[in-house]
Amino acid sequence: MRRHSIYLLAALLGLITTGGLFAAHAQDAVTYGQILKNRWEMTDAQFAEYQKGLIGQQVRWSGKLSDVTADARWFSDTSYTARIIVAGYEPSVFCAVSSEVAQRLQKNATYAFSGNIMEIDSFLRIFVTLKDVTFE
Repeated sequence: MRRHSIYLLAALLGLITTGGLFAAHAQDAVTYGQILKNRWEMTDAQFAEYQKGLIGQQVRWSGKLSDVTADARWFSDTSYTARIIVAGYEPSVFCAVSSEVAQRLQKNATYAFSGNIMEIDSFLRIFVTLKDVTFE
């Protein structure tokens, strides 16, 4: 009953709708809101199987850029990760980006972006890692 109350409250607040930060365009297979909803409503075993089916799916979401972090490595180029707040969870989506993109992105700006789901970490919160990401 508690899960349904949380979902109902989120729906009433406009968080899980066909618009807003949970939204994806009609052609998208899954929204961030659907992943959250299923995590609340499924058993751990059911969610583990569900998330396996999401790996590789292309998504188009929007969210506010929290930060871009640099990971300098000893014997290779620096890698950059954009951390994006989707649906008010900070940060909830991680995207590897090029140096050029890392320099162009603005903190606290809202972006539409698309990419392929590479990983979903559901320990404590839902973190989605995307690959092949493009920002609009």
